[in-house]
Amino acid sequence: MKKIYLSVLFLLTGTLVSISQTHGVKLNILQLAASKITLNYEYVIDQSSSVQLSLSGLLPRTTPATISNLLYEDDLNTTTVFNQNTVTGYSIQAEYRRYTSEKAPHGFYFGPWIRHYNYFIQFDADVADNSANTNYNYKTRVGLKSLIGAGFQIGNQWLINDNFVIDFCYLGLGVNYGSIYGQFESNDPSLNASDLEDDVNNAPGPTIKVSENGDKFKISAPFISLAWRTAFRIGYFF
Repeated sequence: MKKIYLSVLFLLTGTLVSISQTHGVKLNILQLAASKITLNYEYVIDQSSSVQLSLSGLLPRTTPATISNLLYEDDLNTTTVFNQNTVTGYSIQAEYRRYTSEKAPHGFYFGPWIRHYNYFIQFDADVADNSANTNYNYKTRVGLKSLIGAGFQIGNQWLINDNFVIDFCYLGLGVNYGSIYGQFESNDPSLNASDLEDDVNNAPGPTIKVSENGDKFKISAPFISLAWRTAFRIGYFF
């Protein structure tokens, strides 16, 4: 009888320990420097596998000059004043992990991931042409949206005192399929869809279509790109 009680107690203790490490919440600290917050939730399925959901948000920040200069590059006769110049967006990712240690969520892991994201930039600029004594306003919203992205990753996760966790994704590689979209609006009467289409297609990349509706212009183009990722997360399992 004592052996039965001890066996039951052992099983219950093992179950409680397993449950205490079933749910994990983590933060990707590498992305904080880029004003991006990524929260992760991992659920352990069994001793060798888990699933993870990641939600990311890019806090509004000033668009890098390399991008804004492509759209608004001053010369000797023009001066640009930005009323708004921001980039922001979000992403959602799900992944499956296989742990080789048979001690999930601890040890080396590998597995596939899928992702959807939507990032966009917004400009509101006044451009003065000093030679012609004109001043026109330009509003631009251009986005990059992944309809679906998928890939494969490898990494390692360490549990400290059975609860605190360090998660290092060494490398993830994949492919994104999506679209470039946007809207352009201005009170400049010289603008037309044909000229804008020629301008935006001067740069290397997919062919961008521009359609016109009064003083508003819409742009669109499909795209396929390679994707890579790495991550360093800290968190807590319970």
